Formats: sequence, structure tokens, C-alpha cells
Amino acid sequence: MKIIYFSLFFCLHFIVPVIAQVSPVAVINNKRPLLNFKGENLNSHLFFRYSSISGYRDGVRQYLKGIPDSISKTHRFLMINFSKVDFLLGLYGHLGNFNAYSPNHIKLKVKDPAIYRWSPVYGNKEDWERKNLISYEALLPIEWKMIWPAKSKSGLIIDVCRLDVANQLKLKFGPITSKEKCLVLYRTSSIDKLKPKGAGLAIDKTENIKQFRNAHFKDLTKLLNSFVENLPVVDETGYKGIIDLDLVISSWTDINSIKKALQAYDLDLKEEEREIKMFLIEERNFVK
Repeated sequence: MKIIYFSLFFCLHFIVPVIAQVSPVAVINNKRPLLNFKGENLNSHLFFRYSSISGYRDGVRQYLKGIPDSISKTHRFLMINFSKVDFLLGLYGHLGNFNAYSPNHIKLKVKDPAIYRWSPVYGNKEDWERKNLISYEALLPIEWKMIWPAKSKSGLIIDVCRLDVANQLKLKFGPITSKEKCLVLYRTSSIDKLKPKGAGLAIDKTENIKQFRNAHFKDLTKLLNSFVENLPVVDETGYKGIIDLDLVISSWTDINSIKKALQAYDLDLKEEEREIKMFLIEERNFVK
């Protein structure tokens, strides 16, 4: 019996993922997964598990779900049609919260950044998605979540999925704290030119004059950090109140234009190193 379990574990863990990668399922159907049970409990010894990574699945919207099965004693975990960046963020405790890290707080140490997340410079988004989105399916013993202590809030199941993905994609990924070159927002005087002149929150970022009414500095830094082209922006103004700003700028990536507009409020940006939280995605044997 032990030999049978070992053979089944070996086949499912090493052979099935390879088959799944070259033959992705066209549509997702919970009733027709990669492998299925018919009511039997084949997992009483906690050996039965598999994981597979495939490409884009045509005709399927982005899909994330965990499916426990008390009869077969398994937990099926699915992430369908995600960019690699969103997929890896999801595996690291940010399920349903892919904005946990601003785009310019994702540190990519990879050969080709273009395959990890879409940008307008890469052309048509739909074409890019068909070529670069990935899908993931894993089946693990449901008891694992209860037996061993978990390293994350999501439990051991997510921890095992991370390890599988790191091995299959040959990546190292996760939160880090590192010293990075940043744009530091600071005040150049103690004169308060930021006090609101009226009531009601309003942020208009579309016109040439970018308006902030009764906003906070975090609204400004969040907007600046939403552009991959910008260095991470750190607020060191120490200002606690709400603010009004009218910024005449050409774009949110034209830092010289932004600096000039901020000067009217005795504010400025300086380029300095700071220790900040980043999400690292690094390919093994990556050489810059």
C-alpha cells in the first residue's frame, strides 16, 4: 500500500503538472477539474496532492476560488487568468487585495518585465493577456490546514502553493524591506498654504489643472505611486490636516512639472534613499 501511495504522489506531483502546462483546459468547470473523485476518500494518508500552471484560458473571466471537499478530504485552489504580478501577490496573502502594493513598489528582478504585468507601452491589452496570463490549480489535503502551524493568515495550504509556484516558475517572491531610491515629499517652510477654502472632498486628476479639495497628502502620494515610471514617493511633510491643491502639470510622470507646481505651496520633492516595503519578484540566476 505504501508503494502505491508513493507512486500516486510521484505521478501527480511531477508528471501531471507537466501535462497540464502543455495542455491547458479551455474552460473552467468545477465539476470537471484536472483530477476528480467519485465520493471516495483516497486521501486518508495525506499523500494525495497536485499543482499545475497553465496559460490563458479562453472564454473565462478572471476567477479565484477555494473549494473544500469533506468527502475526498481535499481542498482545491484555483486562480484563473491572472497576470504574474497579481498571481504572485495573491499567493502571498493578498487574495482579493491586489492593490496592497503600489505598482512602483513591485521590484522586478527579471529578464523580461513585459511578461509580468501589462502596460500601455506593450500594445493591445487583450492580445497581451492571451499571451501572458497564467492559470493555476492545486489540490491538497484538507487536514493540512488544521495539523501544522501556518506561516500566513491563509494557512498552510497557501504556504504549500507558494512553494510549488516558486519551484515551477523558478522564482523567489514575497514582501521585503529594502533601501530604495525614492522621491521624498517635504515642506520648504512652516507657512501653511494648504488649508482648505471650502467644504466637500473632491479630486479631479483628469484636466491640466489637477485639483485636490479637502484631501490628504496620502491621496497625492497614492496617485503618484500608481505609475510604474515614478520612483516610490514618500511623504515626510509631517502635515496631519486636510489640504487644497491646484497643480498645473502636463502628466503625473513629469516630475519636473510636478516639482514646479508644488513650489507654490512651499512643497518640494527630493531624490533620496529610504528604507521602504517592497514586493520582490526575482528570477533565479537573474543577472542585471
